This record gives sequence, C-alpha cells and structure tokens, in this order.
Amino acid sequence: HYYISQIQYTNSNFCFNVHATPMIYDFGGKPAPDKTSINLFKDSGGGSSVLGIDCSGFIATAMATAGLRFKHNMPIRPIHVQGINANMFKNAKHYKLSCLEKQNISMQNPLQSGDILASSNHVAIVDQIGEDPFYIHAIRNVDDCHFARLNIENFNFSIIQSSAHNTVGINRMHISQAFNTQSDFGMGLQKIASNLCYQKFGILKPLTNHEITIHRHLWSHLTCRNKELHLEYQECLNKCTLTDSKI
Repeated sequence: HYYISQIQYTNSNFCFNVHATPMIYDFGGKPAPDKTSINLFKDSGGGSSVLGIDCSGFIATAMATAGLRFKHNMPIRPIHVQGINANMFKNAKHYKLSCLEKQNISMQNPLQSGDILASSNHVAIVDQIGEDPFYIHAIRNVDDCHFARLNIENFNFSIIQSSAHNTVGINRMHISQAFNTQSDFGMGLQKIASNLCYQKFGILKPLTNHEITIHRHLWSHLTCRNKELHLEYQECLNKCTLTDSKI
C-alpha cells in the first residue's frame, strides 16, 4: 500500500500491523465501539467487509477522541460515533447537534482551523490555513468576484478527511487536490469566496449556498466538553518510528 509503504515501526504484542491490513475509505464504514473505547482496526459491519472508515465516521471519531461533545450536556459514548452522517453535520441545528454552531464566513469571521465543512454526502475538517485562504487579496476588479471566476486551485488551505481518493482513506490534502468546481464542495466554496470578494469592495451580495455549510465546535463551553474517549492502540504511537521525513 503506497500510503504507508515507507513507514517502518517496531511492533509489539499489543500493536496492530497496519501493513497487513491498511485502513481505506469505506462508504458506510464506522469504527467498532465497546463500552469504553473506539476501535478503528476492527470491522464494525456497518459498511463492507473491508477494514475502512467513511467521512462522517472519521469526523465523529476525531471529535470523540478529542473530548468534544455533539450536544450540550450529553456525554459521548463510543456507540455515538456510528450514528452521525454527513447530512447531519451539514444540518446540525435540525438534528440538534447543539455543540456545532453554523458560521457565516466573512472578513470579520474568517475560516478557522477545526471548522467542519459539510455537504449532504461528505464532511471534512479544515486543517492549515494560509494568509489568504480564498485568494481574495489578489483580486483587483469587482467583476472578478463572480463565483464562476474564482478558481479553487488558487485557494490556500488544507483539509483532513476520509475519502475515496485512491482508496487511501484518512488523508490530509490541499483543498484544490480534494475537490473541483464541478463538485458540491467546490461550488459551495466558490460561493463563500464570492461573498468575501464582494465584501472587500463594500458590496453586500450574499449568494445562497445550498451546497455546503461550515460549523464550528463550541469547545469553550464546558457543556460541550467531554472526557476524551480512548482509541484502541493509541499507545502504539509512542513506539512508531518514521524513517521517511516526507511522511
């Protein structure tokens, strides 16, 4: 598997051999829960028979293992990571995921690392952000603010997701590698960029964005914090040795 072929590690009795069974993207694939922990290395039976995880399963697991609740005052149990799909992340208020607050990205409220991008069939987390994530500063003419003229290849931020790109599964990608303008994500991001561009020229011309939503976790609210759930084999991270600096 090319994604992990350059990684060498010292195995132990309690570590999982990812070389023998690498994780891939699996539509409907969810981690296997027990009473106290989440296991990414066991097929939960939610998708196919392969070892894999889908986009919402990954995001829900990332939140749970970081101690971030989905709802105010509702403690997270491992089984909860199987019950949330991409459309629920997109429409968090409708599904009463009260610890996720919908964001209207503006000059005063820029995109942030950790923001959750969701369409009706995919969800990802914003990772690193450049100085001009939507390539607005370089635009000199208001006519170029039309969303169709804003090329996602010029955007400057990355995301973390589980996707079917080369069946890799969990990955970090520059936004232009992950989506194109023909996708719901691409179209939605272009509309966000267009709104920002018009704001730059003092024009309020918001475009209705049915394609994607952006939510931010209310992690500063104590009612949205949870004890971090244990991830099986997380102790093995201390025993891994990366031999390739590019990994």
